[in-house]
Amino acid sequence: MLITLSKECTDFSTRLEILPQRIMSTFQQPTQAMLVRSNPFQIYALKWFENNRILFVSGIVTKHHFQTTTPDDSPENLKKASLEIQEINATFALEIKERLPAGVINRDMKIEPVLKIVAQSFGTPVTCHPNEQPNYVYNGPWDGETIKFQLNQEDHYQISGAFNAQQKYCQNVWVFSFNAYKSWFSRN
Repeated sequence: MLITLSKECTDFSTRLEILPQRIMSTFQQPTQAMLVRSNPFQIYALKWFENNRILFVSGIVTKHHFQTTTPDDSPENLKKASLEIQEINATFALEIKERLPAGVINRDMKIEPVLKIVAQSFGTPVTCHPNEQPNYVYNGPWDGETIKFQLNQEDHYQISGAFNAQQKYCQNVWVFSFNAYKSWFSRN
């Protein structure tokens, strides 16, 4: 599997001193992972390294292949097909610890609760529709334009999530605050 780093991921991981090899290893051999069936597919992964170092990453699947058990590529068979991921473009990488400001994570946790704790620890509430309330991890309607959150001119942000323009829906949208993370990381 080929892993590339987006410009944003490269910039943030350089600032946070996260090695590209660790990002790649997290996608290739995760402790936990979750695929979001969006267009394009999005993937989250988490890996525990030595000395209890933990890496949390997300990326976009840029090349994949469906493996079906029959030669028929009908929609019913594709739903049952396995997805072979061939290329990922990493969009985000973060080194975290078991004890975070919003809660404690462990190796057995699935990605969704980990994402919620990470977003509550280092994010800011976001909404993607004018009639919906902000949340740290927003899942809901998207009007195709709105991504609204509290902005601090002194901070740097990265928006992550899966946006489906056809269905006007988005999943796992959260806004990372570099200052919130930097403040916590410098104390830990």
